[in-house]
Amino acid sequence: MKSFVRLTLVLLFFSATLCFAANPVLIGSKKFTESYVLGEIAKRTLNETGIPAEHRQGMGGTIILWEALRGGQIDVYPEYTGTIAQEILRTERQLSVQEIRDALTKFGVGMTEPLGFNNTYALVMRRKDAQRLGIRTIGDLRK
Repeated sequence: MKSFVRLTLVLLFFSATLCFAANPVLIGSKKFTESYVLGEIAKRTLNETGIPAEHRQGMGGTIILWEALRGGQIDVYPEYTGTIAQEILRTERQLSVQEIRDALTKFGVGMTEPLGFNNTYALVMRRKDAQRLGIRTIGDLRK
């Protein structure tokens, strides 16, 4: 089975009322491009539907965003399901979306459905080095 990373939005479980609040929804993001972009997409999507939102860009790493979410400094942030499982829930086994969702309830936190895309990584190498070393697949690195 191929493994892949799913990205979701983590949000306060009781934040369904955010849509009706006068205060803007506070969206956090980590210090890398993908997180910035997803935070900005969330902000613009909310704004276009008439919900005020602010994007707090590049706040830090997983634990900083997690603590900000739990402490009420932000209302939502994009996160990988694998990161939730390993860094927040402290498990090495692969969890289903429902298992993650169930585990997050003890923190008063909910999670959206996966956002519909995943990260697939590949190795990038200079062509002449790959040809010289006979590397076409990751398995060729064992040589």
